[in-house]
Amino acid sequence: MFGIIDSKGKCFLNADDSNMSLFLEAGSSQHSRMPYYSITDQPFTDHEALLNLAQTSIKASKDK
Repeated sequence: MFGIIDSKGKCFLNADDSNMSLFLEAGSSQHSRMPYYSITDQPFTDHEALLNLAQTSIKASKDK
């Protein structure tokens, strides 16, 4: 599983050591104690950035 949507409709993507810096630099917040970080507004307006985040999250989820 590379992503989740919480009960409020907020999207979170899987993160590990390989991609966590992308989320932290963007100001993402962690979903409770799970290894999922929020998608900030910027990727929703920049499709390349969103695709990159999703691809790194898919890779992170496969590496576990």
